[in-house]
Amino acid sequence: MASYSIVICTYNGQNTISQAIDAILSLHLYDTHVKEVLIVDNASTDKTKEIIEEYVQRESKVKYIYESKPGLSNARRRAVEASGDWVIYVDDDNVLNWDWLDVLEEITASHYDVGVINGAVIAVPLDALSSEEECRLSLMYRNLACTHIGSIDYPAKENRNPMGAGMCIPTRILREISQEGWLDLLGRTGENLSSGEDTELCNKVFRKGYTYICDYRMQMQHLIPRSRLSQENVDRLLEGLMKSRYQLISAKKHYLLERMARGAKYILVYLCACLPTDDTWLKESRRQKRIVSKVFINCLANDKLFNRNPR
Repeated sequence: MASYSIVICTYNGQNTISQAIDAILSLHLYDTHVKEVLIVDNASTDKTKEIIEEYVQRESKVKYIYESKPGLSNARRRAVEASGDWVIYVDDDNVLNWDWLDVLEEITASHYDVGVINGAVIAVPLDALSSEEECRLSLMYRNLACTHIGSIDYPAKENRNPMGAGMCIPTRILREISQEGWLDLLGRTGENLSSGEDTELCNKVFRKGYTYICDYRMQMQHLIPRSRLSQENVDRLLEGLMKSRYQLISAKKHYLLERMARGAKYILVYLCACLPTDDTWLKESRRQKRIVSKVFINCLANDKLFNRNPR
């Protein structure tokens, strides 16, 4: 029987962190399989710390950790302090189903070569949405680390890209990666919506020869406030995603060829996305494509490799 350390990384999570913790404490196998719940506070400025301390006082497994270095990857690195066999990363707006751990235990007991495990992440808006916001959610839910919207009662694409929300990794592998230098990408830093650190972490796990399993029987809700679907927030998120993606590509062995190929692709995408349309969904889709294409093209144009001063 494996033991699990659940690690909640939070920054100003006062509105949802209680729901995340309550769901963990209500897990069917919590008493027997959860060794500890480590809550890493990444320098919150709201009442997050006070809320966590209330749980620390009444539940012995809950522990508070303060991480002053900004960046989600720095907060996630504190998981090397975990004492369980596996680390389960949970965000402060994730609510696990009561049987989530039952399915995970089934997987870890029968797959000895697995290094990363994910489940279904269901986008659940906290507020009533306008038609424009519903449109953005339908286009953006994958970029919000979700596999489904509202329910799991319909077919969904197989998730081949691991997500930080609900990501499970053996603790010993995390310690190895930490000793090797950890990650280059910081992830979310305060109000900066950069990402990609979860992809970078998983790539390091896979290069060690471990496999990936995504089982939709492991279900969690991702609570999404209306503010996250504003046009301004969506644009910032897309910009952060593409900058991080460019960084990940630049780290590859044959990155020059791939960058040039993707640059050509995004020029074509941008031109096609400039075509006019009266359809609301298509209009928003093309607007988002113009943003991601422009960010990638700008990254390519500003790349030092192509801007060396002649000697």
